[in-house]
Amino acid sequence: ARNATYFDVAAIHTPNTFAIHANNAANYADHAANAAAAAAVANYDFAVYRANSHNAAAVAAVAAAHHCTC
Repeated sequence: ARNATYFDVAAIHTPNTFAIHANNAANYADHAANAAAAAAVANYDFAVYRANSHNAAAVAAVAAAHHCTC
């Protein structure tokens, strides 16, 4: 009875363990993809911010050069 129970547990446990490991691997891949996407968004946001900063400086320089008061 003891051995039968052990084998029953092993038969149930092993496929579930593989399924859990596979699911964990998928989750890790998903998390890595999310992290990469977040980094890309952060880089894009910074690029836009930097471009806008440069544009603002350029507009100010043109306005100053032309003594624009508008």
